[in-house]
Amino acid sequence: MTRSKTQAAQPSIRQPDFTAATPPPKPIQGFETPRVDDEEDTSYLGSSSLPPSRYSTVSPDDEFMYPPTKDEQIVNTALLVFLDSITLHFDLSVGWSPHRKPLTAEFTNANFQARTDGYLADRSEDIKAIIEVKPVLRQTKEPQIRIQESHQMVAGLLEDYKSSVPACRKKPRTIISQDRQEIYISVAKYSNDYINYLQTGDMSSDPFMVMHQFGPWNINDASAMSKLGPILLAISLSAQHY
Repeated sequence: MTRSKTQAAQPSIRQPDFTAATPPPKPIQGFETPRVDDEEDTSYLGSSSLPPSRYSTVSPDDEFMYPPTKDEQIVNTALLVFLDSITLHFDLSVGWSPHRKPLTAEFTNANFQARTDGYLADRSEDIKAIIEVKPVLRQTKEPQIRIQESHQMVAGLLEDYKSSVPACRKKPRTIISQDRQEIYISVAKYSNDYINYLQTGDMSSDPFMVMHQFGPWNINDASAMSKLGPILLAISLSAQHY
């Protein structure tokens, strides 16, 4: 008689399973975008409406060769070191900062906060340009990235229009972005009607802000960097005067 038959009248006891089991792989999480749905969506791959830059070496067919970097901070540090090196030998009244400054947009019945990855500012901490980085290529999350950058631009606009310093309202609106190994420059264009819309909600003039995007410049391309460097230096130099 087997042991199992002898104990058949007793309630069965579940024996612990000591078999080594491989834990399920953790899902790869993309970049975190505040207030933007970060759910994986591959339908946007290669969907950029912009013509490809001759400095971009990544085609939609090659995107699988460029997985996200281990940490967004790696990209942020690389960009800030590059920006600092460009202005190292100039005595400027502005400087690049890694401070993740929160910008708040306040409307009549709502508000939101957009946090930067750094910025160019003077000694009074008046922001002249915003830094935004991502560990992934832009085309893998382009709509979400553009939404986030537009949020930052709107929040910066509203904060400056609340300032008691009128000069803050007339400065150029620029974002320097690095998405993995590619750098972009975005400049906002808007009218007074758009500012009025942000402040009052008046849509009678059909106001819009347009984000003009330039790039990308690949950091692994010496020719691209030699052309991008003077542009970023010019942004830093001119920021002293507004």
